[in-house]
Amino acid sequence: MIAQLGNLFHKEVERYTAEGVRASVTKFKSGALASVVATNTAIPGRWITDWHLVGKNATVYFSGANDAEIIRTNDPWLPQEKPSSQKDIYNTETLDFVNAVKNNSSTRAPITEGPKSLELVPAARTPGEDKMMITL
Repeated sequence: MIAQLGNLFHKEVERYTAEGVRASVTKFKSGALASVVATNTAIPGRWITDWHLVGKNATVYFSGANDAEIIRTNDPWLPQEKPSSQKDIYNTETLDFVNAVKNNSSTRAPITEGPKSLELVPAARTPGEDKMMITL
């Protein structure tokens, strides 16, 4: 993982130490690459929450957790898909956990996945501060 970050836009604000811009590139064991760019500067007080997945056969644009546009690149004659939902993802996640406890069953995402995602955040910060590449 390689990352860069910095407080480029709020230097004049006293005690504002959070970075306003962050960019990282992650290479997975499979050889796949992911880039993440985040900013809280473009629109003051609002994080931009769109993201894109680019693959061999499709590109998916997400404008949030519940809305996407799927463009199939392997067959240009296929219509674009625009799945959308009004589902409250936080409530759904909570209900999934409550159901697992009540029924002594597993949640949709196993608890072992939680620590893995928590390792990624400080890992993305370390190379940005130290200007180095790290391996997880």
